[in-house]
Formats: sequence, C-alpha cells, structure tokens
Amino acid sequence: FMSSIPKMIVFAPKDGNELSDILFTAIVNKLFISIRYPKSKTIYNIERKPKLIDFPSWEVLNSGKNICILACGSMVNICSKSIQMINDNCNLKVTLINCRFIKPFDEELLNDLIQTHDSFITLEEGLLSGGFGSQISSYFSKNNIRKKLITLGINDEFSEHGTRTELLNDLSLDSKSIFNIIKKIIIK
Repeated sequence: FMSSIPKMIVFAPKDGNELSDILFTAIVNKLFISIRYPKSKTIYNIERKPKLIDFPSWEVLNSGKNICILACGSMVNICSKSIQMINDNCNLKVTLINCRFIKPFDEELLNDLIQTHDSFITLEEGLLSGGFGSQISSYFSKNNIRKKLITLGINDEFSEHGTRTELLNDLSLDSKSIFNIIKKIIIK
C-alpha cells in the first residue's frame, strides 16, 4: 500500500545486515522511505559497520541465463535454497536478483536482464494485488515486453492461521514449490 504514495521509496531488506544498511542510507540521504521488515529470523552482525546502498540498486546474487527470479525481502533466502536445488538436480544456472528496492525499482538492471532471459518469476511475501509482481507486470505491458512472467505471492484472501513455514508451504512460497515451478518452465 505504500507504493501508492507519490515519491515514497519502498524497500524490502533480505536480512538484518541489509536492514541496517538501508536505515543508515535513509538517515544519511534523508530519504522518504518505507521499510518492509524481514519476516524471517534475520542475519545481523552487530560489529559490522553499515554501508551506504546505491539508490535504487538491485543486487545480483546468482548469475545465469534464460530464467530470472526477482525476489523481494525475506523471499530472497528461500529462493537461494531453490537455486541450490536447481543447481544440484537440473544442471542449470538460474539468475537470482535481490529486488530490495520495490519502488522505484532498478529499471536499468531489469532492462539488461530482459535482453538475456526468456522467463521471469517474481516472489514476494505480500499481496499480489498492487504488489511488486504487479509493478513488474505493468512495466512489461507498458513497454511491450513479451517475456514469460510468473508472479508469486499472497492472493487477495485471508490465510489460515499457522507458523510462517506452514503458511509459506500452503501458499506454495517454499523453496521446494519454487523449485517445482522452475522445473516446469525448464520442461516446457
């Protein structure tokens, strides 16, 4: 919902260290920012000095070709596990991008990825309606980009109660489900 506010920066850190970095960056640069805190247990090194983050840069975590995963926040770690499963079982290199800036997003990197990839998967631990995946879908449509795009997130309905792990499994947002989705893309 913060994406609808004009000039609002929306950031989703993958872990505690990146959270520390964006807080530092926001203070130094006096940013008008909304931060979506990671929902999982986060890695945080208290002795590490925070670093400035280039604005609005995404982070390439794994380089591959044909299939590109655009993951936000806490989904980055889950996607890393899926990538490892792909590497172990399919002998394929899949690109994984930490899409930490949800708004504005890194159009320069996205345009580079569009040149080298046929299929894109967006993953977010938030509502699909009005979320990151819908922004990417809108960007593809507006720029007449004809690539396969799968958006994964939470549908516009109430979820059952359960642990985060149980809910992610129910929503097919766990690493095994993501692995199976990538496998289907490979087979087609």
